[in-house]
Amino acid sequence: MQDFGQNLKFELLKLLRNRLIIIVSVVLLTANMVAAYRLCDVENDAKTEYYAQGVAAVIKDAESRYGAEEDKDGFTARYYGMIVDKYSALVTDKEPETVTGFGQYLSYIYVDMFLLSCCAFCAAFVFRREKETGEMQTLYAYKYGRRGYAAVKLTACAITTTALVLLFCLSSFAGVFARGGFVDFTGGGARLQNLKAFIYAPNEISVLSAAFVSVLYKIPVCIALAFFAGGVSYLFNSGALAAAVSALFMYGSYMLNNKSYINKNAFLRNCNLFASIRPSNIFGELRCIDVFGLAIPAYVVNIVLPLLLIVFFGAVFFALHLNRASVTIKLPKLKLKRKRKIRQAKPHGLYAYEFRKIFKSKLCVAVIALTLIAGAIVSVISVRAFPYPEQVYKKYCERWQGRYCYEIEDEYNTEAQKINDGFRAYSAIRFGQTVDDIDDPMQAADYYIANFEGFGLFREKYERLTELHEQGKDTPVLFEGGYRRFFESGADIFLILSAVFLCTYLSTYDRVNNTESVMTTTKKGRGKLPWIKFAALMTVSGALYAAFTLITFLPILFKFGMVLPGANIYAVPGFEACGGTSLGRYVALMFILRFIGVVLLCLFCCGISSLIKNHITAMAATAWIYVIPMFLLKNAENKAVRCADPALWLDGSGFLQLSDTPYAVMISVALCVVIPVLIFIPYVYRQSGRVIKWSLK
Repeated sequence: MQDFGQNLKFELLKLLRNRLIIIVSVVLLTANMVAAYRLCDVENDAKTEYYAQGVAAVIKDAESRYGAEEDKDGFTARYYGMIVDKYSALVTDKEPETVTGFGQYLSYIYVDMFLLSCCAFCAAFVFRREKETGEMQTLYAYKYGRRGYAAVKLTACAITTTALVLLFCLSSFAGVFARGGFVDFTGGGARLQNLKAFIYAPNEISVLSAAFVSVLYKIPVCIALAFFAGGVSYLFNSGALAAAVSALFMYGSYMLNNKSYINKNAFLRNCNLFASIRPSNIFGELRCIDVFGLAIPAYVVNIVLPLLLIVFFGAVFFALHLNRASVTIKLPKLKLKRKRKIRQAKPHGLYAYEFRKIFKSKLCVAVIALTLIAGAIVSVISVRAFPYPEQVYKKYCERWQGRYCYEIEDEYNTEAQKINDGFRAYSAIRFGQTVDDIDDPMQAADYYIANFEGFGLFREKYERLTELHEQGKDTPVLFEGGYRRFFESGADIFLILSAVFLCTYLSTYDRVNNTESVMTTTKKGRGKLPWIKFAALMTVSGALYAAFTLITFLPILFKFGMVLPGANIYAVPGFEACGGTSLGRYVALMFILRFIGVVLLCLFCCGISSLIKNHITAMAATAWIYVIPMFLLKNAENKAVRCADPALWLDGSGFLQLSDTPYAVMISVALCVVIPVLIFIPYVYRQSGRVIKWSLK
């Protein structure tokens, strides 16, 4: 037992004394706090209105559905019966209390991404260190080495993960506090139902207790992911490939939780890690899962599933190390049996040599394949969802397509009056009132429910086009679904990650393999080598750019279409600042800007890889510099803040929307163009014999 404690202390000290782990943790904690400060929605703290009426409406709807069930012993009947019991127990006659900050804290979801990424990174370090340093055989030779090694690793990983959960929750808390929340902690005794985002929560609980319970739910989820990421990183021979597998596992779980259309009965939606970590799933409206005919509340599954995964991943890792001293999964090289002809060897230049380095690396091929597959899956899934309100909006646009606003005024006013009558009928039926001037209130209410969101989208567009028409700017009534999705697609994270990996790999290849001095002694090695490397990088990155652009563009084109490319950009709401160009030209400009963004990314990667000694650290630093601001600043309303995004040119549309703000354009050029060019200078110096390097161990 004493040896176990000493080994555990040794494992924990390795983490605390590693500068890279500390830097990564501090950066992600700071980014999480900044994101909590900027992205939390103050409206989530607003007092709820009609709380009692809303709960009564939920109960009435559940009772009607329960009564319509012929088989009262079926799952559906028991589900609605549980809803009636849960919501009937809520106390609805209490006066709402003032609650500040808790709505923002409980509704903030970006902490999940930062927290899980940090846990996976630290777990990979814990599990892989001895394998990379060659100390594993020494550990196995120790008494109870295999069993003790596995137990110590799992325990250290669990302790580290628990500490990270607490730190990240405190970081989120600090971000909300800095914004002005939590001024009066007496609100901690208020009900969760007082928060606008949790008005229909089926259990009476205080907001302070809800915040505490949400932290407890995060701990087993993060431990389960850490065990998976750590075990995978140990099993794979390549740390980068293991990181990619862990990231895909985490992203797949996120997509299951994010896409409600996958399963209407909430089975897949709740049987994943992200459903077990978010307060909106834990405390939200009652959802049940059919487990052998029983209506099991989803929050029960959300706590049981991570515990089962902890036991499973821990047991698999423990069993493997009891039986085998080293477990390694390598990518086998494909061998094709064919008759080989002896051909005369042809000399290859430096360009061909650099270019072939990439395709001879199994790891590079695997990373390219995985990112392309992941990008294709995400692109198809993202266009698969076509919300019904948008279908209604499309119906209105196609109904009046090509006609100017003043020509449809009478029809538009008639439709608006019909929607308003439906709203009055819907409100009257919901609160048990009557309306005398509507012949069939139920039919009017149904029409309102089916059309009000789609018509609301069209109303906004109609009013804006009417205003433009009065200014002498006539545009057709156009359904811009395909254009809008492509304009708002943003920078492709998979393109960024694959380009960063390939650029860092090729620019550091000679240094890692100790062939840098040999390459510089070749003919024209010092003068042309950096540009030859950069040309090879641009060839591969250009091919990746074309592939990822097609993966994003083609599903949108086939699903939604892009009609009337000659129409003005004003036809798409929200893009008034982009000038008077046509939609087709705007799409072409996006393609050009995205390609320029890829070139700048290659310059930046080459420069960073020359400044930082460790190529893995250089890769991680570049990825974080581009990815984290992309998430934090994507929806920033202030253009001066939006232009600070290093990946803005990879977005294309984001940069074009700065065209009416000259100072924002200049800041964006300085950050996204000038800095990568300056960073590229040390790379050229290094290839010419001069060395500028930083060391982060």
